[in-house]
Amino acid sequence: MDSFYINMQSATQAQKARAVLARNGIRSTAERYHSRGKGCSFRLRVYADRGKVCLLLAKAGIPCDIS
Repeated sequence: MDSFYINMQSATQAQKARAVLARNGIRSTAERYHSRGKGCSFRLRVYADRGKVCLLLAKAGIPCDIS
């Protein structure tokens, strides 16, 4: 299955999003990466349908900033 990335504001937000997705049977991994000018950032690599994932995260109050 293809994957995509969702940018997160913090490690805590990435872990919360990962927990929401896991409760719904969606596999994801939290990753730390370096972005120019912003320093360290966090993102989720998700293995599922984008629309379904963003809907689940929105219901949990987590923004879905897809890269």
